[in-house]
Amino acid sequence: MNIRDEEIVRTALFQLETHLEMSNAIALQNDDIVEILGKAFYVMAETAVTKSNYNFIAETLQERAKSAGVLPLLVCGSISEEMMSIAKADGIYTLDTAGNCEITPEGGPFLSLRGRKAEHRRQSSTMVFRTAGLRVLYYFLLDPKNIRKPYREIMVDTDVSVATVKNVVDALAPQYCFESKEGRNLTNFPKLLDFWAEQYNLMYKPRLYVTGLALAPGKQWQDILLPEGVHWGGECGAFQRDGYLIPQSYELYTSIPTRELIKTGQIIPSKDNNITVYQAFWKIPEADIHPLILYADLMGTADGRCREEAQRIRNNDLSYLL
Repeated sequence: MNIRDEEIVRTALFQLETHLEMSNAIALQNDDIVEILGKAFYVMAETAVTKSNYNFIAETLQERAKSAGVLPLLVCGSISEEMMSIAKADGIYTLDTAGNCEITPEGGPFLSLRGRKAEHRRQSSTMVFRTAGLRVLYYFLLDPKNIRKPYREIMVDTDVSVATVKNVVDALAPQYCFESKEGRNLTNFPKLLDFWAEQYNLMYKPRLYVTGLALAPGKQWQDILLPEGVHWGGECGAFQRDGYLIPQSYELYTSIPTRELIKTGQIIPSKDNNITVYQAFWKIPEADIHPLILYADLMGTADGRCREEAQRIRNNDLSYLL
């Protein structure tokens, strides 16, 4: 556990102990295991938890807690009541640095406290990996050999500056990039994939939002013939790949004006806005939306159904990165 995580955990446990008004109610067994009122929990610390990063956090925490044979406890600098409820439904218990908590496992303890205001500290993110930098990283993940191309060729393919390309390559070293006789190489692919997907949801996807539209009356999403340059993302795109996840939400990526979608008569402006439209940032037309986008879309929800489908895509379509 690093210094930042230690600070979050110790602050949160202090606040909880103060609320309990009991001595010896909480004991740290080691860096990862804490005992609260006689029940052992595996602790994972995060500065902030949102729908954009929850699936990444939940998956890791559940695996580690199961391996340790104890219950999962997510300790946060900041977490909303909505996210606490979502975590509870997944069997993940929560505590923040203000002492708000949802720790109610079967057999006790029963600790549920909401409404205390916690200091919100947003997790810092390297400036390099924002919009342009994430486009470059996406290009590298499409084909890891792309990182060996000359900077100017990468610049043309990703529509960014040469300086941005260099900054991304520099930022990837040494954890994700190293030099060999063959040239630059990517490494640590699973972590790099999840880093890109998480940052895409946090930093880039919100900027790609275009508008909300709706299915025309009587239309089903799978019956719509999309114009060239438009793709179903998220749950619909995943269903098109393997038919496993039944869509409950609709996302479109487009490289053409939304008025062209409306002209089809199949998608209309509406107060319902049950289709979220995003600007496609990659070069299309392509035959299909890339699994990288679908993986990020699904992991950017707080939905366990989507997390399960994301893992199917990861294992089946993104195995070249594992």
